[in-house]
Amino acid sequence: MSVSSKATKNCNFVLLGDDNVEKHDILMKVTGILDMYCEDCLLYHCNKQEEGKRQAHRFCLQSCTIGKKLQSYGKKLM
Repeated sequence: MSVSSKATKNCNFVLLGDDNVEKHDILMKVTGILDMYCEDCLLYHCNKQEEGKRQAHRFCLQSCTIGKKLQSYGKKLM
């Protein structure tokens, strides 16, 4: 499968139905949240330096309100 056919295959899901459009909207929201809040998160970087990457990631999943919001969006995609 060529690169262009893979790209076309990935882009066509938007045209398939309302459910896929909703998933696309959720993915766009997740991308926006990650770009806005998580990219330069001071808490993540401090936790990563002090406790390691695994603990920093755990903090995001268990304690951060943004992380919890991202988890709720992830559950909607399933």
